[in-house]
Amino acid sequence: MVLAVITIFIGLPYSGVRGDGGGGGGGGDGALRCTTSPASSPPTTSLSTSSPPPPTPARPASVSTAGTHTTISFGSTSFQTPDFISPRPNPNATTQFPTHLQPSFNSSLHLRGTVGDVIRSLAKTSRRVVVVHDSAMSYVVQDVKFIPNAETYIFRALSVFCTLCNSLDRLGRELPFEPEMIPHLPPSTETMSQEFMEFVNLQYSHQTFHVGNLYDSLRVIEGEFLETLERDEIWGKNHWAVGPFNQVEIQPDVSNPGHRQSCLKWLDKQPERSVIYVSYGTTTTFTESQIRELAVGLENSEQRFLWVLRDADKGDVFANEVGRTVVLPEGFEDSVEGRGL
Repeated sequence: MVLAVITIFIGLPYSGVRGDGGGGGGGGDGALRCTTSPASSPPTTSLSTSSPPPPTPARPASVSTAGTHTTISFGSTSFQTPDFISPRPNPNATTQFPTHLQPSFNSSLHLRGTVGDVIRSLAKTSRRVVVVHDSAMSYVVQDVKFIPNAETYIFRALSVFCTLCNSLDRLGRELPFEPEMIPHLPPSTETMSQEFMEFVNLQYSHQTFHVGNLYDSLRVIEGEFLETLERDEIWGKNHWAVGPFNQVEIQPDVSNPGHRQSCLKWLDKQPERSVIYVSYGTTTTFTESQIRELAVGLENSEQRFLWVLRDADKGDVFANEVGRTVVLPEGFEDSVEGRGL
């Protein structure tokens, strides 16, 4: 039997879903990608289901070796999640939680059988199978515990600090820092919908057999919080900061060396450390009045700023739909010209 380590990364299936603005149905595609390493080291196969662009035709994985360097190319296949609605985000919803994404979260639960079959198939030809999965996909990979030569590692997408706070809150324990701030932080029950809490609790119930936890972070930044998780053995004793995954250096466009994004050109002209970045992520949708308040605040602050103003993602992030038109206060853009973008 070939000695192989098979790594599987699983993320929520946001891609490929289809639905109209009125809540039409959609079917999701998750992509499976496989890579294998050369025989000079313990062979490694990597299989991932994540949030890819629209699926591409399947092709086999291949490996080419030049001296001590190995080039690994990826093969892909795809599988379907059940149809689900993909409504637009509602800025006037009674809760600020992105409940419009719940159908896509729920659709991922149907991947258990398919993913389990893939892992069992790989386990038959490999000595060891390592499954690295998103914490929100713990239900899907629950059958790994019945495969003798397989083990799981949880990738926790939130910061280590946030993971620690949520964990201590769940355990009913006080946070060991900044006590004057804690009374002002709302509990998770007030910031998440009941349906999402039930989804999260379902995932928690299957996080009992993993070997360790992975974070997109660095010890130099969040070491204190990692040490607390390790010391108290919260979610086990193994916690690894393996980030940062996002690039920390902007690479030039080799195909067009003279090209530089307009926002970067604007930033180049500003004094060092003089610009604040204003963004509320990909799951937040503001009302018109909230947008006006932010605009007035930025205008009156006389602070240089880069403001990213967008609606929350839909379940189908690849749908080519025109979003709502945001109307900024009259005269705002003229007032901040040169110091705000």
